[in-house]
Amino acid sequence: MSETIFRRLLSSESDLGYSIYLEAFRWLNAKGLRQWLVPLPRSVYDRRQALGENYGLFMDGHLAVILSLISGTPHEWADIVMEAHTWWLQNLATAKAFRGKRLGELAVSMAGEHLLRDCVREVYLDCVDVGGFLPGFYQKVGFVKVCGRNISYPSGNTYPMVLMRRDLNDALPNSVAANAS
Repeated sequence: MSETIFRRLLSSESDLGYSIYLEAFRWLNAKGLRQWLVPLPRSVYDRRQALGENYGLFMDGHLAVILSLISGTPHEWADIVMEAHTWWLQNLATAKAFRGKRLGELAVSMAGEHLLRDCVREVYLDCVDVGGFLPGFYQKVGFVKVCGRNISYPSGNTYPMVLMRRDLNDALPNSVAANAS
């Protein structure tokens, strides 16, 4: 039986975590899924690392999936999500060797369990809506669409984005719970 652990990334794992993110960025763009317009700057990733916001799903000691759990609403959604102390899931990325095994779903669910243990009751995310692919992925792990809007970025590009929310008090979706056992 394999050992599955979800935890904060150690500083010694930061380089590997960022390389997994960059690999996923390139893969998504090659598939035409423009979730990230430009790669997350290393300085932002390093700041998140220093704040303890970068997490990983480890399979038998190998870093399989990375994500960030961020406190505070991004400015693009501040007119809709106005509560103080919100939590956001960002930059989910699966390492190439672990793709196709539904570990991204497992990591998202384990991140929700982690937040719930810290008395967080809901988590948000936003994703690009190109043919429903990413919203569909997140719906499988219990997120629901709050709204959609076109967001223009400093690059001048505008993309259809979806705001999603998950009530962490809800039970895990059956498909994810089965994978976790």
